[in-house]
Amino acid sequence: MDKKENGGTRENYRGAAEKLKDFMRRYVTLPGNTDDEKRRELKIRLKKAAVGAGYALTGFMFARATLPFAVAPFGAALLCAGDVYTPFIYVGLCVSSLFSPAPLAYFLMYTLGLLVRIGGCLFFAKDGERAGFNESLGLRILAAVTMAFMIGVYRTAAGGFLFYDLFGCMLGLVAVPAAVPVFRVALERKATATGLRDACIAAMTAVGVWSLSGLTVAGFSLSTVAALVVALYVSRECGALRAGVVGLLCGLTVGLQWAPLFALAGLIAGLFWRVSALAATAAALGIGVFYSVWVGGSASILSMAPDLLCACVIFAPLAHFGLLPSLPLYGGGVRAASAAGAAELHRRGREGVNSRFEAMQQAFSSLSDVFRRMSEKTGKPTCADISAGCEKIFTRYCENCARHSLCWEQNREESSDAVGIAARKIKENGRVLLGDMPDGFLRRCFRGESIINDVNADYSMQIERLIRENKTEIFAQDYEAVSRLIGEALSATAEEYKPDERLTRKLAGCAGYLDLPVSAVSCYGVRRKTIVAGGVDLSRLKAGAEDIRRSFEKVCGFPLSPPEFSVERGNVTMKLEARPRFRATYARAGACREGEDINGDSVNFFENDREYFYALLSDGMGSGREAALTSRLCGVFLDKMLRAGNSKAAALEMLNSLIRGKGAECFATIDLFELDMISGEACFVKSGAAPSYVIRGDSVFRIESGTYPLGIIKEASSEQVSLTLRENDVVVLLSDGVASDLDEALWVVDMLCCDSRAGKTLPDMCERIVSGARSRGRRDDVSCAMIRVNAA
Repeated sequence: MDKKENGGTRENYRGAAEKLKDFMRRYVTLPGNTDDEKRRELKIRLKKAAVGAGYALTGFMFARATLPFAVAPFGAALLCAGDVYTPFIYVGLCVSSLFSPAPLAYFLMYTLGLLVRIGGCLFFAKDGERAGFNESLGLRILAAVTMAFMIGVYRTAAGGFLFYDLFGCMLGLVAVPAAVPVFRVALERKATATGLRDACIAAMTAVGVWSLSGLTVAGFSLSTVAALVVALYVSRECGALRAGVVGLLCGLTVGLQWAPLFALAGLIAGLFWRVSALAATAAALGIGVFYSVWVGGSASILSMAPDLLCACVIFAPLAHFGLLPSLPLYGGGVRAASAAGAAELHRRGREGVNSRFEAMQQAFSSLSDVFRRMSEKTGKPTCADISAGCEKIFTRYCENCARHSLCWEQNREESSDAVGIAARKIKENGRVLLGDMPDGFLRRCFRGESIINDVNADYSMQIERLIRENKTEIFAQDYEAVSRLIGEALSATAEEYKPDERLTRKLAGCAGYLDLPVSAVSCYGVRRKTIVAGGVDLSRLKAGAEDIRRSFEKVCGFPLSPPEFSVERGNVTMKLEARPRFRATYARAGACREGEDINGDSVNFFENDREYFYALLSDGMGSGREAALTSRLCGVFLDKMLRAGNSKAAALEMLNSLIRGKGAECFATIDLFELDMISGEACFVKSGAAPSYVIRGDSVFRIESGTYPLGIIKEASSEQVSLTLRENDVVVLLSDGVASDLDEALWVVDMLCCDSRAGKTLPDMCERIVSGARSRGRRDDVSCAMIRVNAA
């Protein structure tokens, strides 16, 4: 019988053990395929449990800190200020309620506060905030007021409606909701104004020290020890000034007369940290002992010195051996270099750069106006020059004339008036007419018409000479172009960093679906999107880089680069960028003019770092070395300007001024093709260039414009044609040596269609175009460039 009973007992034990194992497998099973992954997950859970235990202990201690009339508001305030660790705070408060004067009342108060917060999350918070106790500050304060009112009413009723309890109720209704925003800012994880956060953390630290009042271990006062340890820690981590302020607040919780002791200890220690940790701790101990003797006499050594010595003995080894944790306290936003803080610093730096560039833009614009006004003034002959020119013309005609004595001896005054009238009319109207001259002059002078014509011709020559010698207008145009370049660069920068709220929301949802351990995901940019995820926990990252890229591509609808991870001060950031959808392959061919050894045309292909591809065909007007020099100058100039990300219009304006400023009458055509390799948008810019062609399947499209080459007129003459290209489209750029008009270009279209259907390569097609132009008697420089649009 005993054996049967023992066997049944063993069976019961085995059943209980199996149930316990089943419970452990069901609820404590660690995710992961390998032992390393399981150990990492266990480490994360243990860390969360340790932090939760810390919050529970904080809640237990805060419930002990009391104000006058036995009011204990800080536990309730902490419960309303907490976030994901609110359940741990509630546990600590429930334990503290066992040691309160009314355990059941305080337990019900904390429970009611937790239920109010849960109800606020369920009915008022957003979907993504319900599980994290992230409701608004107003709902938190409502829960705090509810808790304070409940305990106040209970105390007043239980105490027999005494004034003491009534005043305590009123103080609680003020203190609890006032402490909630202070604790909330102190516990906030996102970026907050540093000064405000420092003040709130200091207040919360002082409450923590206050909660230790009255507790002793082996005769040492925990509040005194904690106050000095906090002052030393802040002096080491955040400097002497913050340590002085925090030490003063913590000292007030120990006693009003002792507050300066901890402030001085923090200040003095902050000055000695550069020497050593032991020197800083010893200096703080020395100033503490000196102050206690000075305030309380030698008897105070027995009351304060042991506590101060205990704090130094605890703190000095930890500081000396580097065992102190680096917490995000007192300016931690700067020290921790979180993703939000770095983004804010980057934004401010960008604003500073933008302000400087805006000032430069205004300066160049003003200089352009000044030079333009100077050009208008210096581009016209002065009154003295006009008068001198008129006198010279009249003297040349009159000094050998047979009627010289009749005009300049008998009618000298009237003849002098004729010279003055000619100069005045030139100045006013830009020319003088024969009818403007006096009647007596016209009757006497049979060479009057020739004189007037020469006066007008001389004035025109003066203007031409001044324009040729005057470079002020070119300076004005250059400065105006520079001003435009800076303005466009500022606009491009603003466009590059413009947030995309719609994609940000979608990517945040995708990150949640993939269970990515990131603190925030953002997308910015208009044309070239950039995705940044901050606060990446690599130890918990389950999805592979390729899985992340493909998932984000489905959300965005465009190809992305593989994720790039960067680490700065312990903060891991993941970055993905939109990558090009298209690439360009190209070929060229050319031939010199008969009798020349150098081609006056130039062909350039290049890309910039903003994912734009360019093809340029420039034809120097004329032939030979001067034409080649001009066309190659155009190629080099546009290559440098467009590689740097400058706009096409501003670059052409500056190039036009450069060619005009050379002095030699050699102009150049510009045939510029731009391909946006991200979107496939293309743009043709033509200044006096021959028609271009786009081959798409069996169709050929002709693109032409009626503009002038660069360097002929003051303003750059160009026309832009935009279109969207597709994969396998072929773009053909030709110089005017291939075909000068539409009739001659028909053979080009036929050849392009035949070669495209035959599947010939780009180099073969270019060579056939050049050979065909030579066979048809074209003797000018001949150049051909072809670009095929391919998928990236």
